[in-house]
Amino acid sequence: MFKDRRARLAVMVFASSLAVCTAATATQMEWVHWQVIDLGSAFNNTSGYGDNPLSVAFDGVNAYVGGYKNTAGSPGTVGVVKVENVTGAATLTPLAATQFTSPTFRGIDALAYHAGTDSLFIAHDSGTAATGFITRRQASDGSVGGSGWTVNGPQNARAFAMAIDPRGDNGSAGVAFLTQGSGRRRLLSLIDGATLFDGSNGGIINTSPDSGSTWRALSFDSKGNVVDANQNAYGYGLRVTDNQWSTLTGATNVITRADLKTGTVNNVGQGIVIMEGVGSDLLAFSGRNVTSLTDSLGGIAEVADTHVHIRNLDGSVTGLTQIVLTGAEPIGGVAQTGWGVQDANADTKNLAFGRDSRGRPTLLVVDFVTRRLDVYVPEPASLAMLGLSGLLLARRRR
Repeated sequence: MFKDRRARLAVMVFASSLAVCTAATATQMEWVHWQVIDLGSAFNNTSGYGDNPLSVAFDGVNAYVGGYKNTAGSPGTVGVVKVENVTGAATLTPLAATQFTSPTFRGIDALAYHAGTDSLFIAHDSGTAATGFITRRQASDGSVGGSGWTVNGPQNARAFAMAIDPRGDNGSAGVAFLTQGSGRRRLLSLIDGATLFDGSNGGIINTSPDSGSTWRALSFDSKGNVVDANQNAYGYGLRVTDNQWSTLTGATNVITRADLKTGTVNNVGQGIVIMEGVGSDLLAFSGRNVTSLTDSLGGIAEVADTHVHIRNLDGSVTGLTQIVLTGAEPIGGVAQTGWGVQDANADTKNLAFGRDSRGRPTLLVVDFVTRRLDVYVPEPASLAMLGLSGLLLARRRR
């Protein structure tokens, strides 16, 4: 299921001793491909969890992957599979309590994890406001438990994107979601799913210049800064108050259009996250159907739609030495040639970002077409830049 990490570890530790003297001057954390986890046994046309993996969340140890019903026929269900120990000897644990009936070409559009309550949040857009839902479950087994809830047709709208807003509820966490045609961040109570902000009073997250409101992804960092993806662009907003954002230049009630896409892409699998605390905060996003990007400063870059792209918060590549992750990067010196063979149409990806149990920044990329989860961590020299390498090596020796 996962690649042998022993050779890779030796290479990385050796590289650390050679590169630590240059880490202090590095301007960007470099990411290495830690391992590939095959999701095919859990996501196929007989599993009951969906034909393909679509969404992903991360709790620091385990990933949670939501399925998509991509073919007609039985079983007509989707669900969440827990990928335990994503940076170690990973195992797949389907969460039976999360399974539900889904129309064809629909599934679990978004997942979110909240550490304070150890809860998993699931968003399903069924195609109609009446039958979609957002639900809170126990992360341990996916059950409702004593604190779970389900809101059917949240605010009589379709939840096109969802994430945990760390300060939306008067400085505390709430469940944020976006709906087509509305440029406001809506919010449900983390505790019981009650409406806190709706389409009339939620904070505005439209991009400037305007790029539309068919939302496909939403994410926050720990400070409440926001990123979103819509049919035309990727946006980044600075947190001003518990219910307000601004552009990088200070204009309120709009956010910066970091990158404009080549054209309209109204599809799922356009994940975006803020990579926080990695030297300079950066954006990472899926380039589905995109062949060029125009950043907020007017710079234009030709790109491949099957890659995950790394950018500055303004969408530029100024000062960056690593701007794409392909899934074909070597693992322990071994080339990942299988990805190149399968990747011709593999442009549908969602992302999750956090710190693992060792304190390492960790980026997860779930790929719809090739049914796999790619795990990226910083190289040791980059960890030294954050003062983490000594801690990690000490933990490895225990």
